[in-house]
Amino acid sequence: MMDIFGVMPKTPASKPSFVSTQIRSGRYLFLDLPRNRSGPLTIVCAGREICDADFLVERDTFDYFALEFVISGRWRLSGPDGTEVLEPGAVFCYGPGIAHTIELLEGNEPTKCFLDFTGRNARALLRESGLDYGKALYPRSSGWLEGLFEQLLDCSDMEPESAKVIGRRLTELILIRLKEDSQGSFSRSTDPERTYLRCRTFIQEHFIDLHSVAEVAAECDIDPAYLSKLFRRHSGEAPLRYLTRLKTARAAELMIRRNYNVRQAGKAVGYDDPYHFSRVFKRVHGISPAGFRSLRESRSRSAADPG
Repeated sequence: MMDIFGVMPKTPASKPSFVSTQIRSGRYLFLDLPRNRSGPLTIVCAGREICDADFLVERDTFDYFALEFVISGRWRLSGPDGTEVLEPGAVFCYGPGIAHTIELLEGNEPTKCFLDFTGRNARALLRESGLDYGKALYPRSSGWLEGLFEQLLDCSDMEPESAKVIGRRLTELILIRLKEDSQGSFSRSTDPERTYLRCRTFIQEHFIDLHSVAEVAAECDIDPAYLSKLFRRHSGEAPLRYLTRLKTARAAELMIRRNYNVRQAGKAVGYDDPYHFSRVFKRVHGISPAGFRSLRESRSRSAADPG
């Protein structure tokens, strides 16, 4: 399913109290809180959040095991072994009995993903993956991790039992893939990846006003062909598609949350021609914006009148 459908979860569980409210917008998968934490690996919730400028979380402990992934912005992580500044691409974890502080330092569209889970083998899987409390890891390429988080959040449109099974498998896949990456050099990014992350962060922070890859390349002082090469190497996605995906996802959010019509949503993200916007939206997400609005309205009516 399309990633934009995850904005309004189909799964019935409510937002847990431990999920931060210091966000501008977010997309989530919430499942029922597990009663038996000594059973098999069980996903509790997952999310992708654009955070407030004053985002700060301070905890003495946490009920579940958690993995977080920094997509953009600069953050500070404090834990039992000290403090570390996190750059885009960082992965870190925490869990029961571990005091930690997560603080945003800077970023126009500071974005991160999180995954909370439990189970008798959860700690062992984290350790085997190469993660350890209070220490950030930097995978050689982060595109695959962002893609797997998107698949996790797609589970929000599934029936709860299916979401639980697929969510567990995707969690295991994330940890296994991290384990494989940790066999090589898990360190801060190389110069080409730093350039890629810098350009991707620029797109994330300015996508509404950007219109072309050439414009991105000029602003980032990089050759357009090299920019495309970096994106395909590190994310498997062309920079124009990434830019377009951000624009259309924001337009979908405006249609859902603010009841924008198709023309208004397209114009808000830089498409003055509603027909061109509709073609682009359908090419990216497989459905027209008008069809998307109708589908969400139909689902909302069904949820409000289950009988």
